[in-house]
Amino acid sequence: MKKKRTSIRMRILRLSLISVSVVILVLTAILIFQLDYVSTSAYKSEVQSLSVAYSSAVKSKISTLNMQIEATANNDSIITGPSAVVLKWEIDKILPTTSFKSLGIADENGINLDKEDISDKIYFQEALAGNTYI
Repeated sequence: MKKKRTSIRMRILRLSLISVSVVILVLTAILIFQLDYVSTSAYKSEVQSLSVAYSSAVKSKISTLNMQIEATANNDSIITGPSAVVLKWEIDKILPTTSFKSLGIADENGINLDKEDISDKIYFQEALAGNTYI
């Protein structure tokens, strides 16, 4: 059997094709890793800026709620309400001007207008101590 001899031209062509293919593969891999790095960095930066914005919005909302709670707590008509019926009426009048679904009042013993004992609740204990609690 006779061996076919490849010409030098074919060997050079094959070697050139292999070299070009390897270079293209290496450059493609580098490009993919660079794109991944750039996009990951951009996403991290965007997430950080969004978290700062959302944090600011949440702090602002909490501050607004605190102001509404304190304004309601300092409302003279609630503080000096003569009866439970008048207090409930005053609360119903104030409620639409706030962000709350409901408001309640309790005496210093923790008994609210519905005659429930809330003295063991942390929000009552904080309010009794003079602190706003959300």
